[in-house]
Amino acid sequence: MTPPNEGKKNKSYPLRVSRKHSAKEESSNQLFFSLSDYRNKLFLSNKVCDLETFFSSFKKTDDLFDWMKERPKGCTYLHEFEGSNDIIIVIPTSDVNGKFSKNCRESIFRGCKTIFVESGELPDPYFNFSRSVNNGIRKAMEYNPKWIIVSNDDMYKVDEVEILKEELLSLDTDKYDIARAGVTSSGYISRYRKSVKFALFIMGRFKKDYKIERRYKIRYKFYSKERGTLKRLIQKLLISPLIEFDFAGSFVTINGQLCKKMNGHVYDETYINGMEDIDLLLRLGLTSNRIGEISYRIGSLTGQSIGNGKLRYHYRGIAGRAYLNQKFGYKFDEISKLNTPIRIKQMHS
Repeated sequence: MTPPNEGKKNKSYPLRVSRKHSAKEESSNQLFFSLSDYRNKLFLSNKVCDLETFFSSFKKTDDLFDWMKERPKGCTYLHEFEGSNDIIIVIPTSDVNGKFSKNCRESIFRGCKTIFVESGELPDPYFNFSRSVNNGIRKAMEYNPKWIIVSNDDMYKVDEVEILKEELLSLDTDKYDIARAGVTSSGYISRYRKSVKFALFIMGRFKKDYKIERRYKIRYKFYSKERGTLKRLIQKLLISPLIEFDFAGSFVTINGQLCKKMNGHVYDETYINGMEDIDLLLRLGLTSNRIGEISYRIGSLTGQSIGNGKLRYHYRGIAGRAYLNQKFGYKFDEISKLNTPIRIKQMHS
C-alpha cells in the first residue's frame, strides 16, 4: 500500500560525484590507475582464486590499507521522504524503488522522515556502505534531529513504528549516545584458544581463507552468537570471547548531537562493506557507557541486499578484519590480559 500524496513528499538530492582519483593516482601514470581497477575487479570477483590473487598482490599489510583508503569513490543519490525532523532514518540501498526500500518506507517506517542513499551505478563497482551512510547522515544533520537511525534496507517489521517514536523521544539526549533496539543478532570479538593451536595449524593447511588471515596477522575476529546447541558448543571450545555485543549494526540509533560532534564522519570509510558497524560500536562502547535501550523490535534478513555467504564474509571480509585488528589490536591485547570478557551493553535508566 502506497502512502497518500507520497509523490509530493519525495525529494531527491543527487550527489553526482564523479570518480575522483587519489593523490597517489593523479601523480602517477595510467598503469597505476589500471592496477587499482584490476585489484578492485579481483576483490569483487565470485571466484576464490581471484580473491587469493588479490590478497597476495600486496607486499605488506599497510599496502592493503593504502589501497582501501585510496579506492575511488562511487556515486550516491539522496532520496528524501518527508516526516518529522525529530527522528530521521538513513537507509543505504542499491535501488530506492526496489522491494526492500519500498517495504521500509511503506510499511516498517511509514510516515517517518527517511533519507535513502542510493548507489549511483548498478552495479556500482566502488560502492561503499560507510560512505553512503555518512552522506545520508550529513544530509539528516541539516534538520537538527534528536536521533538519526542508520538502518539496512533488508529489514522486516516486528513492532509498529509508533513504538519506535514514543520510546526514542522519551530518552534523554543529554544522557545517551546510542539507543539499543531489539535486533536479534549479537556476537563477540574473540580470539582462538591456545588449546586449539595445533588444530589451527592443520586447519591452515586446508582452509585458504585462514591461511590468508595468518599472513595478515588477524588475531581477533568478530563472531555472531550461534543459536544451535552443537554450534554453540563448538564455538565455546574454539574461541575465547573478549568483548560481547548484545545488539547489532543492522539498525543503529545515534544521537544527532553526537553526529555533529563527529562532523558527519560517523563511520570509517576505509572499510569496504563490512565491520564498519563493529568499529563504531567499539569506538563508542569502549570509551563511555552512554548506551540507552528501547523496547522497539525490528528484524533483519542479513545480507539480502549486497549478498552473504562464504565469499563475502570469509574472503572479502579479510580486508575489514585486518583493518579492525590494526586499529584496535593494542586495545584487544589489553583486554585479553584481563581474562574477563567485557560486555558492551545499555545503561539502566
